[in-house]
Amino acid sequence: MAELSSRQIHNIVRRALNKVDERLVDHGERVAYLVMHMMLEEGSYDARTIRSMSFVSLLHDIGAYKTEEINDMVRFEVEQCWNHSIYGYLFLKYLSPFCSYAPVVLFHHTPYEELEGMPVPLKELAECISLADRVDVYMGQGNGEHVLQIMETYGGTRFSPKWLDLLKRAEQKNQVLEKLSGRFFMDEVFEAQEKVPLSEEEIDVFLKMIIFAIDFRSRYTVIHTITTTSISKQLAVLFGFDETKVDKVRQGALPHDLGKIGIPVEILEFPGKLSPQAMRIMRTHVDITEEIVGGEIEEEIIRSCYALTVWK
Repeated sequence: MAELSSRQIHNIVRRALNKVDERLVDHGERVAYLVMHMMLEEGSYDARTIRSMSFVSLLHDIGAYKTEEINDMVRFEVEQCWNHSIYGYLFLKYLSPFCSYAPVVLFHHTPYEELEGMPVPLKELAECISLADRVDVYMGQGNGEHVLQIMETYGGTRFSPKWLDLLKRAEQKNQVLEKLSGRFFMDEVFEAQEKVPLSEEEIDVFLKMIIFAIDFRSRYTVIHTITTTSISKQLAVLFGFDETKVDKVRQGALPHDLGKIGIPVEILEFPGKLSPQAMRIMRTHVDITEEIVGGEIEEEIIRSCYALTVWK
């Protein structure tokens, strides 16, 4: 597997999910930034856990891509939040490298006072994301100046006093809330992520996770991608390619339809022959794929990915 950094993986995830709805990715990045700073301030979490939680935070609302809850979630008071929390739990549990963190996403909208009985490590991480999530939503409504005071009114009921205190300390030391409104706060997240480089196995799992994200658009596309990847690899072996080239063929086949994440579901799953207009839209997935992976994946792999898609 070609070497990819956490920043490159993050950029591919961001570009792919932005094709569905940009609001949730932007929100996820800001939550990841706040979570990272609270965990650093707490002081007991190792670099690998912080790296994992930065990705979990980015993906914490991924279940909303499967629901109609996106517009409701930008409100401070969230009443109907279980559908996207459940879908997010299932995605992390079965389609991501973060299966052990899935309960964190499942309960990230559960009030602090109702989390008793959950294993302590996961309970505390759910509390951390819960606070970061609502802080960002409230700041987005133009209440940044008073956000900490408002959060404190919910301390001990909706939010954890421990994480509230850690957020205040992070703000006093690093002005994290002020930086959140700037353009470069993610550089700090990338720096923390890259303290633990991704292994080849982790990179492979991450790329598969990104492909599986299409399942939130169309399960038929995912089945097609898995089948195409398997056949491409076997053909490369039959052609006598060496191990490195076989792997590059597989890597090119895996993301070849990633751009379909940006195609309307009604076109992806249309049961009959597409109209000329719909076919023109469908064919744009080739360019969307290149937009998503361009500059992040090795050029030779991108060319094989592009050639496979155009040939189809």
